[in-house]
Amino acid sequence: MNEPLPTEAVATPTVTAGPPIDSSSAFDHVPIATPDAREARRAEIEAKQELIGNLLTDAGADGLLMLDPANVAWLCGAALHQGVTDSGEWPALFLVPTQRWLVAGNADSQRVFDAHLDGLGFQLKEWQWHGGREKLLSELCVNRRMASDRLVADCVPLGPALRRLRCLLTEAERGRLRDLGADVVHAVEAVGRSFAAGQTEAETAGQVAHRLLRRGVTPVAIGVAADGRAGRHRRPGVTDTVVRHNCVVVATGCRNGLHASTARTVCLGPKGPTLRRQFDAATRVMAAQVAASRPGLPLTTALDAGRRTATATGFEHAWRDLAPGHVTGWQPVERSFGPVVAFNFETGWPIVWQAAVGEALCVDTFVVTGDVSVSVTPVEVWPMKRIHVHGQVLDLPDILVRD
Repeated sequence: MNEPLPTEAVATPTVTAGPPIDSSSAFDHVPIATPDAREARRAEIEAKQELIGNLLTDAGADGLLMLDPANVAWLCGAALHQGVTDSGEWPALFLVPTQRWLVAGNADSQRVFDAHLDGLGFQLKEWQWHGGREKLLSELCVNRRMASDRLVADCVPLGPALRRLRCLLTEAERGRLRDLGADVVHAVEAVGRSFAAGQTEAETAGQVAHRLLRRGVTPVAIGVAADGRAGRHRRPGVTDTVVRHNCVVVATGCRNGLHASTARTVCLGPKGPTLRRQFDAATRVMAAQVAASRPGLPLTTALDAGRRTATATGFEHAWRDLAPGHVTGWQPVERSFGPVVAFNFETGWPIVWQAAVGEALCVDTFVVTGDVSVSVTPVEVWPMKRIHVHGQVLDLPDILVRD
């Protein structure tokens, strides 16, 4: 365990820039809600409600007030709070072991049912705008021993237990995450293949956001770092800096309540030897972390693997510059990674791994499986770097060189 993880990298040929991708039919991929699909979704919801029933039995509670948007999205398969600007008016759920209700304002209830919940077994408890949500929630608790996923007076707290449940994605949810990851990758790579020198970071970010929205993906975070700015600003955000030579584009998108993140690096002209060396080191660090994120292994194994690999590549202090990753899923960050955080990886966890070395920034989303973590943000049309780590073969994005 004290030796650096051996790695070997082979880069694929450079991909040349192509014409901008037409996204006019971007929603064609969205599946129609057929009766079979609706029944499958209802079965998923009822299986989760059975888990909630077991929690209520163990807690000695009659029902559950589900207020956390991440938990609501987990149960419903949709981010019901999106589009509602006042957190005091966010839709909530009221559940007993065998029944479930949407708790929503009269301005939102019809839209939520039409868009997300029709035919899925939900009833409605609605408040009028002049009455407010808190009054209705209080009435639901009268003469009941209630639990809640938020700290609510006289309610049994079930937030941590529900977070543990929602971190384990089902097979169906992993499929939705793969579809989401492909669309986030498409947006980032299409912009990287088509943007022109002289445009600003803000213009580049706007193009990414446009492509995400056209595919039904809500932009959660977008970062664009021109000409080495990622080396100074580890979370680059977006400025009005003009892109002249190279650029890192990183994006997190949300659909149906799930989140996926990725990053790509593009050079307009030959890449310099410094960026090449830094990027090679960053991909090796991330590969070492990915390879060590297996079910049952502790987080510290992956963190140590990344730190040892950074040292072996000559960047022993790089791991201090940016947290190596986090559990993602129904929130952009479900559980942060750190040296004092102690847990073992579990099958079904979605993980964002990232590595920053100098000007290089690598970010991608994976799902922990039985043998190896699988990327849900693999390249679409982009050069790849093949890395061998402890018998595993990982294909990670390389730098795109534009002529």
